[in-house]
Amino acid sequence: MAGISDTESYIRTFLDGGAPSARHPKCDVDCGGLSAPIKIALRDNVSYIVAAVLINEADEVLFMQEAKASCKGSWYLPAGRVERNESLDEAVYREVLEETGLEFTPTAVIFIESIQGTWMRVTYTGHVTGGKLKTTEEADKESLQAAWFPVKDGFPTDEKDGFPTDENLIIRAPDIAELVKVAVRYKESKGKLATVPVLNPYSDICFRFFITVLNRSKVSVLLYGDHFPLVDIYLRNPHKVFATLTAMAFGSPVVGEFIGALSIEHTGKPHGEADGICITCLVYIETDKLPTNSEFRLYEIEEPSLKNELLQSIQNDKPIPVFIRR
Repeated sequence: MAGISDTESYIRTFLDGGAPSARHPKCDVDCGGLSAPIKIALRDNVSYIVAAVLINEADEVLFMQEAKASCKGSWYLPAGRVERNESLDEAVYREVLEETGLEFTPTAVIFIESIQGTWMRVTYTGHVTGGKLKTTEEADKESLQAAWFPVKDGFPTDEKDGFPTDENLIIRAPDIAELVKVAVRYKESKGKLATVPVLNPYSDICFRFFITVLNRSKVSVLLYGDHFPLVDIYLRNPHKVFATLTAMAFGSPVVGEFIGALSIEHTGKPHGEADGICITCLVYIETDKLPTNSEFRLYEIEEPSLKNELLQSIQNDKPIPVFIRR
């Protein structure tokens, strides 16, 4: 069992947007998932999408014009599927370069979406570092062109010289508006995590539940042995998994508030062995219950700065927003 200093160091690592080396590379708490384990393989039974919202000094957002026959001529954010043997960072860098002609440094994951662990979209922001903005003369199968647009309510506007008015500026899908709004809020904020994926290999689709327990003035975290419980969410709703997990720990389900993600872990290499992903999700509960299962324990945080940092993470919306589609 980890000593006090080790436990507090472990907790602080996640609050800083990181994750320790993969001491537990597979899910270790059985919350009654599939009857037989499934080997996760990218593009076979799981799909990851990356997208980028890049904002320049004039507060314009980078968009690309689609070349695909199904949506040719419409505008969208640079985005695409992660390929086999590719990390998330590598994938988003490639997509931005292919679709816009620009090189960039990913600085933060700003939004994560999931559908039962079988589909995830990870949206980044970052800084342009080089390249040349793609023009119509450089159109190819990836895109027709790219452009910086002012935005209003998350959508590009007609205030760009040489481009059509709002009525004729066709947007591929309205989901870009929320992503753009999140990126704008991130740019304007001062306390958000600057989190990029940690290169830890996982074979499963996991949620690591960082459960903060408030009981009057006490602030504790729920540990499974010496670490946060790691649970398989493939083909499952994380909210239902959380209910099962708290029932295992406390004897009956406890209602929790999902605050957001503190870290994301993925390597994608080698394909077939490390196609899984792990998201550390901060959850807040208020209860005076104690664990009834001896495999779980509460660790009370008494160190003032760590306690304050955890409470600030909960109260100030510091983590990455996670949207779980049902």
